[in-house]
Amino acid sequence: MNPRDASAALLPPASESVATCWSLFETPIGWIGLCGSSAGVSRTLIGYASPGALAQRVEELDDSPQEEDWHPELRQRLCRYLSGAPDDFADVRVVRNWTTPFQQQVVAHLRRVPYGETLSYRELAERAGRPKAARAVGQVMATNPVPLLVPCHRVLASGGRMGGFSAPTGLELKLTLLQMEAAGRPSI
Repeated sequence: MNPRDASAALLPPASESVATCWSLFETPIGWIGLCGSSAGVSRTLIGYASPGALAQRVEELDDSPQEEDWHPELRQRLCRYLSGAPDDFADVRVVRNWTTPFQQQVVAHLRRVPYGETLSYRELAERAGRPKAARAVGQVMATNPVPLLVPCHRVLASGGRMGGFSAPTGLELKLTLLQMEAAGRPSI
């Protein structure tokens, strides 16, 4: 697969018979929960202050979570990325949780935004073929179940304002991620 072809890394939702597993681990930005199955990653929870807070959120989302060292390679890649090593995760298989063609286009275009770069909600709407749908793009970002893999932190409001971010520490974490990427971006 061409690593820049992010749409190829979006998979249809897994069938109910596919067991999902959680991997909970500490990173430089706090605790992360990674959930998925053989079909791909279905959820990432980022920026939790403690393993207990993360475990509580996992239990709210999944009534019988199975915890194991699920997808150790991706876990290691996320830890390296959060330590400043560039990674766009374009090759990571993500279970498609977006139901409309517009939502799928938004996500596919966002996954092509390079490490260390940003764009506005309006610019992302234009790339997805609906230039007046900036608010709809905002809704896709607000409900993104796989932050970092679908890098919603790279989407800004008009004029370069931060916009929103739905991690536990909100905009503070978004700013941290953007600063980390800006510092690690190779100069041309």
